[in-house]
Amino acid sequence: MYHLLSTPYIYESKEKMLSDMEEMYKNFIKMNYPVINAYDSKNDSWIDVKKEINPDIIFMSNPHKLTMSGYYEDLFLNYICLYVPYSHQISRYSNYYAQYNQLFHNAMYKIFAPHKVDLLIHKKYSENKGKNVEVTGYPATEFFLDKKYIAKDVWKEQSHKKIRIIYAPHHTIDLPELPFSNFLKYAEYFKELVQITKDTIQWAFKPHPLLKMKLKKHKDWGEARTNVYWDFWQNQENTQLEEGEYVDLFLASDALIHDSGSFLAEYLYVNKPVLFLTSQDDIKKYFNPFGCEAFDVCCHGKKKEDINFFIDSLIKNNDPMKEKREQFLEKNVYPFHKDKIPSDIIIESIKKTFKIA
Repeated sequence: MYHLLSTPYIYESKEKMLSDMEEMYKNFIKMNYPVINAYDSKNDSWIDVKKEINPDIIFMSNPHKLTMSGYYEDLFLNYICLYVPYSHQISRYSNYYAQYNQLFHNAMYKIFAPHKVDLLIHKKYSENKGKNVEVTGYPATEFFLDKKYIAKDVWKEQSHKKIRIIYAPHHTIDLPELPFSNFLKYAEYFKELVQITKDTIQWAFKPHPLLKMKLKKHKDWGEARTNVYWDFWQNQENTQLEEGEYVDLFLASDALIHDSGSFLAEYLYVNKPVLFLTSQDDIKKYFNPFGCEAFDVCCHGKKKEDINFFIDSLIKNNDPMKEKREQFLEKNVYPFHKDKIPSDIIIESIKKTFKIA
């Protein structure tokens, strides 16, 4: 028997924190998952995991201290904890500490890595030299390759067929140690593109979940401007705002323009054109070797003209990186989906480790 536990993100206001938890809880209920809300609204209290659940095994979902101690270090220091990385592990910053060598990583009973490079990094940079790491592939992307999966068309209905482009900006507007985001540079230009291309292109705005919060605190943005910007994407005839699940969004799209982290690898699974917006010429030094390989099979954009050229290529049905993307998938992705999928590999590993029949 298993349960999902909806836990708080503590760097928001209490009102926002509880609202997000409730939304998460309801979404899991809709998907028929057995879920527990860590917040008890009747008693204005928080669930004590040991007293009220006392699990045998815990899957952790994020290595960073973003929640209360009772749902972070109190768990991984006292229980058998396993971890599937929350992203496809493409980045390199702070000497790999944040993603590979926190107390969290070294305390995990087992980490299920998305690719072979991940294991090599753990071996070199983790205190425990990657002794708890097993390479399984990335389970979060299985639907992209599942031929039996029937995707829902989540795109807004249009009067006629248009090219479907996702714009997915990253949140790192305030992180010089990981300078992915170009949002402040291109935010208004993408609004212009929406109007210019309204007869040929429909757009989905898929921002990183942390971007909105950071913009509200930014000196040149603030809450009012941020809300107006989000409303724009929600309300145009050829746009939509996407802040949740993205499997169906990706599958029914035609292309992606972004500067995000995990999407650098994830979108390659659908094998469609992608433009990565670069914030500086040496951006590859912020990718690990796997991330560099993923980056090399994308189109790159340094200025507005590169975005225009990419869109024009889509209109002309040109896809210059298709062969390179396929080579990347053959080398780095398909081997983990050939005989078994990553989630099955993980389940088998758990059963074998704990001698479960």
